[in-house]
Order: sequence, then structure tokens, then C-alpha cells
Amino acid sequence: MPDDTKQERSDKERRADDNRTSAEMEADDPVHKALGDFGWWQFWITLALSMLKFPIAWHQLAIIFLAARTPFQCDIDDATALPNVTDTRCTSRDPITMDVVPCRRFAYDRSVFQETIITEWDLVCGRFQLSNIAQSVFMLGVLIGNVLFGMFSDKYGRKIPMMFAIVLLLVAGVGTSLAPWYELFLPLRFATALAIGGLMISSFVLTMEVVGGKWRTVVSTLHHVPFNLGHMSMALISYFIRNWRQFQLAITLPSLFFFTYWCHFRTNNKLLRIVSWKTEF
Repeated sequence: MPDDTKQERSDKERRADDNRTSAEMEADDPVHKALGDFGWWQFWITLALSMLKFPIAWHQLAIIFLAARTPFQCDIDDATALPNVTDTRCTSRDPITMDVVPCRRFAYDRSVFQETIITEWDLVCGRFQLSNIAQSVFMLGVLIGNVLFGMFSDKYGRKIPMMFAIVLLLVAGVGTSLAPWYELFLPLRFATALAIGGLMISSFVLTMEVVGGKWRTVVSTLHHVPFNLGHMSMALISYFIRNWRQFQLAITLPSLFFFTYWCHFRTNNKLLRIVSWKTEF
């Protein structure tokens, strides 16, 4: 009987711990006691972190403009045109044998976009799926980046993986704009996606860690507003920049600003050192 009583008491205590709300647990957290749920410090930190959503949005949907669908046709001479073939976009006639052969050169309508990866590397006809593969590889990179940087953030803190993701984004993003071949463009886009996945997970987790109480719901929602604004701004960027290489640089170079976060977050970490929180971010 005494053992049964002890077991029953321990079960009740365990259930009581499980039923504690997040607010009750935060009330016992020395970090939130020192910082509070939300103040001016949290406001500026969460605002700064939400700005990372702009490059995330730009790179995530960049393929829409990098590989914009462009009207094309086979670039053939009038003398070798096929009179009885209605669709000559992907075929032409060999001037010697007069056989129908795959088109080797294409003419593109450049009235909207001056240059895209479609027009530069002829990703049409038998190669048209390569642009779709590029986006699939990118989204796979985002998934892997979320997993890898999530683990790194738990092991090394939030700040170091976040800054590494910013560096990787700049290097891979600039490299993508300089890629001379599709075969190099693809792995560089994958590396960019790893950085995007890392920024997504590290910035969001860090945002949730510096606020508390009811503000977590509010801030977690507002955190994604710049993501939508980034999507909207892409139309304006692409209106003025019609070359895919210049467009890629235009959405990459603004991330140089985020290098200032290294010093900014170091300064504000003094508040966390007061309560001896040893997790670096």
C-alpha cells in the first residue's frame, strides 16, 4: 500500500507538471523575468529579424523571373523552312539531306525580358524541364537547410548559424549570377537554398525565444509580413531589371546589410548575460 500511495502521488505530480501552461513555466524562467514578455528591446530585435524575410522571399520565388517563359521559334533561314510543318519551334530541315532534325538554334522574343536562363542556355523543347528541376532542387535545399541549421542552432546557438547562412547566401547568390553553365547554376542554387532554409529556421526560433506570453502569437504572425512584402516587391524589381544575372545580383547584394547583425546582437546580449544564459545567439 505505501508503494501504491507513492506511485499515485508521483503520477499526480507528473500530471500537474504536464498541465502547466506556458505562461506558468515562463513565470519561473529567469530570462523572461529579467527581459519581460515584450518591450522596446524585443521590438527592435524582432523587427530586425523579420527583415531577413525579404531575401528569403526574393530567392524562393526568383525562378519565376530567372526562368521566365519566353516565346521562341527555331531560328531557320527561309530557304530551309518546312512548308508542310505547322510547329517548327523545335525542328528544322537539314539543308543537305532535307531530313527533319532537331533545331540547333532558337530565336526568342526579348521584348519583355532581355535575358533569362531559358534564353541563355536554350532550356526549351527537350530541355524545357531543366528549369522546373532547378526549382525542385531549390526547394529540396530549403528542406535540408531547415534540418541542418536547426541542428546547428541547437548545438552552437542561434547567432552563429544565422550569420553563416547570411555568408553562404551572399557567396552562393553572387556565384549564381556569374554561373556560365546550367550545370554550375544548379548546385549554386542548391547552396542558396540551404542558406535560405537556415535563415528561415534560425530567425524564427530566435524571434520566439526573445518574446513571451501572448506576444508570441502576435509576433509570430507579424514576423512573416516582410515575406509577403518581398513577394510584392519582386514585380517592381523585375520591371526595372530585365536581365537574369543583374536580377540575381539585385536580390543578393542587399544581404550585405545583415552583416551588421553580428555586432548588433552582441551588444544586446548583455541583457541575457545578467541572468547567465549561456546559450549564444
